[in-house]
Amino acid sequence: MHPELKAHPEYFTREIIQLADNVYMAFGFAASNVYMIVGDDGLVIIDTTETTAAATNILAEFRKIADLPVKTIILTHSHRDHVSGASVFAGDDNPEVITSDRDSNDPLIDKMVHPRAIKAMQARTKRQFGIGLSYPDEIIGIGVGPGDRPLQGMGAGILPATRLIPEQGAELTLTGIDLQLVMAPGETPDHMIVWYPEKKVLFCGDNFYRSFPNLYAIRGTIYREFDVWADTMDQLMAFAPEVLAPGHTKPLFGFETIKDVLTDYRDAIRH
Repeated sequence: MHPELKAHPEYFTREIIQLADNVYMAFGFAASNVYMIVGDDGLVIIDTTETTAAATNILAEFRKIADLPVKTIILTHSHRDHVSGASVFAGDDNPEVITSDRDSNDPLIDKMVHPRAIKAMQARTKRQFGIGLSYPDEIIGIGVGPGDRPLQGMGAGILPATRLIPEQGAELTLTGIDLQLVMAPGETPDHMIVWYPEKKVLFCGDNFYRSFPNLYAIRGTIYREFDVWADTMDQLMAFAPEVLAPGHTKPLFGFETIKDVLTDYRDAIRH
C-alpha cells in the first residue's frame, strides 16, 4: 500500500475543532461534518451526518461544550449523509428544521418513472462507499470521509422540514445569532450556504471539500451543472470569509488562503 494511502485514516482522526468562540465542528466522526453554533439560549446545528449512531457520538461531544437545547437544525442540502442524524440532535427539543425549497430529485431515479433504478442506485451507492466492507482489512476510507465510522441507523434519523427557504434566501436571527441563508447550487441544485457575518464563517456544504470537484458521482447520478457550480465559487468568495466550513474534510482559515483554493476549484470545474 502506498504510504500516503496508508496515512489517509490519520487525517480523519476524530476531533472537535473550534472555528470561532461559539462555533464548533465535529470532524472524523462520520462521512460528513456537523457544526454547532452556541447562541444565547440554545444551539444551531448545521447538517447531521448519515447515521443515528454517529450523530449520537457527536451530540455527546457537543454536550461537553454546551448543555443547551437545540433550537434549530439547518440542512445545507438533501444528500443522505447530511440529513440522516437529525432526529438525534432534535431529541425532545422540537427544533425548527430548515432546508431549501428547491427540488433535489434526480430524474434518473424518480421512482414513479424509473422504479427499477432505485434498487440499482442503492446497490451502486454501497459499492461506491464500500458499505459492508470491514475496516481496516477491506476499507481504509471513503475519500472525503473516514472508513472507521459507525453505520448503525443509516438513513434512520431524517426529519421533515418545518421551514423552507425560498429562492431569494433569508436573513434570520436564531437564538441571538444573525445568519444569512443563501441559495448556492453546485454539487446539488438544492444547495444552501449559511453565512455567519459576525464571525466571518461560511458554511458551504458540499460545494467545496478537499478533493477534485465531484462533477459526476460514479454511482450513476446525473452530471452536476458545471457552469452553475463554478459561478457559485465566485459567490462564496464574495463573502470574503475568514473561515470556510465544508461538508467534508477540514476547514480552511484566512481569506487569502480560501480565495486561492476556491479560485483553483472554480477553474478546475470550468476547465
